[in-house]
Amino acid sequence: MNPDKAAICALVPHSGSMCLIDEVVSWDETRIVCRARIPAMAGSPLRSAHGLAAINGVEYAAQALALQAALSADDKAVAKGGYLVALKDVSWNREFLDECGEVLTIEASVLMRSDAAMIGAFELKVDGDMLVRGRLTVMNED
Repeated sequence: MNPDKAAICALVPHSGSMCLIDEVVSWDETRIVCRARIPAMAGSPLRSAHGLAAINGVEYAAQALALQAALSADDKAVAKGGYLVALKDVSWNREFLDECGEVLTIEASVLMRSDAAMIGAFELKVDGDMLVRGRLTVMNED
């Protein structure tokens, strides 16, 4: 069973308006597909006066991967924090995420996971069109 918004916010190391994921479509041990409602982005603390810059898609991807890790963990009671330490091959096709469509789909895959770190690949899409893609590395807090 996929978590609702309240459960998602309990599983990622962010809360309130910084909990960006609205829905988990599917997940398994190495992959997750999530959705975020684009109209809700108007209140995002990441949004500037011009819009939600595409580079902020990295935060959506990081939260999707954190959610995948929490859902896959044996102990789902505690959301593990981490630090985004590296980005690689990040590219985007639009300047702003909130200028095209109603629903942002976040697809993320775990490329490597250890007790200390995780490397993941991600793509953010609207209506099947790729907006942002890349890879990221997160170091765990403990």
